[in-house]
Amino acid sequence: MFPGLSALVVHDLKNRLAVHEQRLTELLAAHPDLAAELGPLRTDAVALQRRLVAFLTLYRDDAHGLAANEQEEDPVLAVEQAARFARTISARQDIVVEVDASRAPADWFFDAYLVGLALEAAVDNAARYAGSSIRLSARCEDGWLVLAVEDDGPGLDGEPIIANDGERTGLGTELCRTVARLHTNDGRIGELLLVDLCDGEGAHGARFELRLP
Repeated sequence: MFPGLSALVVHDLKNRLAVHEQRLTELLAAHPDLAAELGPLRTDAVALQRRLVAFLTLYRDDAHGLAANEQEEDPVLAVEQAARFARTISARQDIVVEVDASRAPADWFFDAYLVGLALEAAVDNAARYAGSSIRLSARCEDGWLVLAVEDDGPGLDGEPIIANDGERTGLGTELCRTVARLHTNDGRIGELLLVDLCDGEGAHGARFELRLP
């Protein structure tokens, strides 16, 4: 099958999922007593739609090349939007979603759309493996904007979220790498980092970091 045709099919599937998501949202509002049955379906529709968007973004980069439209943005808004997405897809899991913006800079230059996609990909992974909480944060560190998504799951020895060595790759991983690579400033290129929080002394989980110059 031609790559262009594949992209058209995926685009159509994405749009159909959006219609189903909207219909499920309306049904949930009209019939809250069916939340246990309809909620998981809506959650899956939302997550699958985001993954198809990720595929189309990577296809456009591979076929035509993408450029980050870096503008002055508020990093806090970026993590808050990702937190809303986390609450949407993790509602049935009773997971607490927290945001720490106490060390966030007032503004930074980045592509809000692409960064939003990367954070949603990280949140999608975190929601799958979190035990009870997901924590999003923004901070300025040594001249970098660090946007982080942290979970309290099994850590890298269990189910990895992002693997920088290239041995374990997935759609979300490739999207995050691409978004990081597209952000440059004064010769520096954005970075993707995953920190294993398991220390053998009770701490557990993993932290995804998108580091933008």
